[in-house]
Amino acid sequence: MYITQIEKDNLLKHPLVTDVNITDKEITLSIGKHRCSRRSGGSFRMPATTILIRIDNKSPKFRVFLKGTREGLSAYHPNTYYSGGLCLGNIKNDFYKLLSGREYVAAALILIEFLQVST
Repeated sequence: MYITQIEKDNLLKHPLVTDVNITDKEITLSIGKHRCSRRSGGSFRMPATTILIRIDNKSPKFRVFLKGTREGLSAYHPNTYYSGGLCLGNIKNDFYKLLSGREYVAAALILIEFLQVST
């Protein structure tokens, strides 16, 4: 198992997380609709979202999609791509270190926070 039951339960306590599924190849988090704050002020509505962390011993990967699709969030969040990728800017290297170190819960929490703020 890639995350413990306690870690899964803690993820489910996050106010935006509606579901967590774990298989031998991926961790999937369902995120409910929420407001995304703009650093310049104001906010906008984000649709329900799926965070997918693919488990690969060589290089774990992640994608973020509109819930129920394989469509990225580019129409909603300015730092996302249609492919489901995110522009993580100056946290990119640290984020991938978490994935490589199998710190999947920490990586998931960073992605959730990322989706709540727009630059």
